[in-house]
Amino acid sequence: MARVPGRPACDASAEWAIMVGGAGRAVAGRPVRPFGFEEDRHARSVPAVLRRGAAVQRRQYGRPSGPVADERFGPVDVLLDAGRGTVVVAGGALPEVRLVRGDGAKPNRYAPIGTRDGARLTLTVDGGPAGIRPARAWIPRRSYRVDVRADAGRYRLVPCSAAASRFLRDGRRLGEFTSRGDGSVAADWLPGADPQPQDAAVGYALAAAFGTGGRSLGDLLVDVVDALLPG
Repeated sequence: MARVPGRPACDASAEWAIMVGGAGRAVAGRPVRPFGFEEDRHARSVPAVLRRGAAVQRRQYGRPSGPVADERFGPVDVLLDAGRGTVVVAGGALPEVRLVRGDGAKPNRYAPIGTRDGARLTLTVDGGPAGIRPARAWIPRRSYRVDVRADAGRYRLVPCSAAASRFLRDGRRLGEFTSRGDGSVAADWLPGADPQPQDAAVGYALAAAFGTGGRSLGDLLVDVVDALLPG
């Protein structure tokens, strides 16, 4: 199965850990940043606001990681340009899916594409328009979900652990995605799920554009403390 090495599968313990802020310590004993970013072992000695800025800079200037080796569909090109706000997914067996951030989008540093404002995002699937509605992303795990309505059905990407997100079509679970937020994406298809090429293309695009997993309560508390500090 095409998992990112060291990333956990979705399970009940990991899902609960998101809510209590312990998910970061549940992955190989190391803290996890949003979307599966792993902190450097010295990061705790750096002010949180600087750590956040470094994570944003990595996403803005990171380059696509090249073709993803999908066990079912073969090579998949996942192209994330965070600076311009675009994600393009294509491959020999997949239709093209393109997501573009519009001008005037409200910035969101926790989305690799740069916003979670659905009104400022344009999604096309195999050349046709599709609707997209990212949730606001706050404390509950479900608040990081992203919903898509396309000709082939309705899709949802929703966190199920600190690093992974479950992918569904019309309410049926197809598999899980993990992404580091830099264009690197891995899919783990459920046995017997029978995902179709369009399913895969949409899933890769959503994982690349919004990342996977959910922020812990600890991350939110750091943000609150940062906002209260002077300067």
